[in-house]
Amino acid sequence: MRKSVIALSALVSLALSSAASAQSHQTFNGFFVGGVLGATNQGPSATLNDDKVELITASVSNAGAAGVQAGYNYQMNKLVLGVVGD
Repeated sequence: MRKSVIALSALVSLALSSAASAQSHQTFNGFFVGGVLGATNQGPSATLNDDKVELITASVSNAGAAGVQAGYNYQMNKLVLGVVGD
């Protein structure tokens, strides 16, 4: 599953960069606002020690995270300088 997500991310990045390079007038000057979301799911785990199975954790934990980012970019030729806060 993780390899699929990484491959999909790379494919989307390539597609977006190809579309962006086709527009030669695009600049990265100005303010921006963005967001980020994440989640994790961890189930019970066990280990085999000396021919017996020991349960390491019996709890199931789910967690999430969210955030907002804002900043400003200034482009000089191919160099982009920026400030970001989250």
